[in-house]
Amino acid sequence: MRKFSVPTLLLTIGGLTALGENILYSLLPLYLRQNLGLSNIELGFFYLLISVSSIVLRIPVGIFADLFGRARLVLLGIIMFLVGRLMLLMGAGLTVFVAAAALGLGACMYYIPHAALTADAASEDRDGMMGLFGKLNFLAQAMGALGLALGGYTSQFFGREAMITASIGVMIVNAVLAFVLSIIVPGNGGGRNEALNLLRDLLASLKDKFLALYFIGNFANGVFFASFVFFQVLFSEGYGLPDGVIGLLLTAFTIMGAFTSYAAGRILSSKSRSVLLRVQAWVWLGAALTALVAYVSVPLPLLILTLAGMHALLGFVYPVGSTVLYGYVPPRLRASVGNVGGLMWRAGNSAGSALVPHVVNTLGLRSFLIQACLAGLLSFLAFKTALSVYAGRRKPTKARLDRFKN
Repeated sequence: MRKFSVPTLLLTIGGLTALGENILYSLLPLYLRQNLGLSNIELGFFYLLISVSSIVLRIPVGIFADLFGRARLVLLGIIMFLVGRLMLLMGAGLTVFVAAAALGLGACMYYIPHAALTADAASEDRDGMMGLFGKLNFLAQAMGALGLALGGYTSQFFGREAMITASIGVMIVNAVLAFVLSIIVPGNGGGRNEALNLLRDLLASLKDKFLALYFIGNFANGVFFASFVFFQVLFSEGYGLPDGVIGLLLTAFTIMGAFTSYAAGRILSSKSRSVLLRVQAWVWLGAALTALVAYVSVPLPLLILTLAGMHALLGFVYPVGSTVLYGYVPPRLRASVGNVGGLMWRAGNSAGSALVPHVVNTLGLRSFLIQACLAGLLSFLAFKTALSVYAGRRKPTKARLDRFKN
């Protein structure tokens, strides 16, 4: 029963989370600006607060998940997602920023433990880790596309508050499934000595040069995605597109990413880690170049075509990156080391969120694409250098990781 239920539950929870998140975030910047009256600076601060609140407890959350149960953290994360959504409906003022903190804490608790559980379950899936991550990201992207369409539809015809309410309903169902998962996959348990040993091994892993470069790449990834806070704003205020059309465009982009993600899981499932690293590096170079092309693509059809190409490229990022990281570190450290990577991503996201409104106010609405281009180039350089470090080592992976007590 467990061999069937755990991967299936993880895929279902991942898909529903993407559905609920994309219903909410499809037009959230417009809800915050136009319904609640947030300025550009306040909008940037809202997303900065999400990132900062996700950063603060990253390390203890990772250790707690590895010790006492990754599934329990997944459940707690979904509960925090619910709290944040409910507070968004309470109106403007301080409540909005408290909601941002709750959403960030939910992300801290949910995403990395869920990914670590997926890596653990990969041995039970016939396609292995790359295949299961590819399926997960395909389902997440497909459900995310549906969420974008539903978000745009409900916002245009029923109001943006209805968009948030629909997201709450999805997360309630998800919380029930996560509760079932927490029963099926109990925690390992652990006392003070186990926690200290895990912390010691985590600190030892951070001395690894490959992981250090990988985390720099994660930081740059966070800056890249933070730039797109103004993505919907460009379509709305720069081109005058209605909410429904914006939702459909985002849906189409996400579907393209879903299919490339699934293709990555199928085609690259048997490839070596060095091949996956090479793919990861060149994908980010492609993302940087498409951001630059989008910056100069003033005609709307050309801009849409360019951004569609970018989303197709980004479909490779999650399955490839997750397989490289979680396949490299020992199973017992997956949530702990993964949360360090998540911390670096969130740190980059915080830096990008703080910078992008100033860039936009100074250089114009389209200038967020320049920030994205530079972040993509930094990602490329970090992963390309990590590939060189990995390829230059002579000892097999297991021997290199003996000191982490694999």
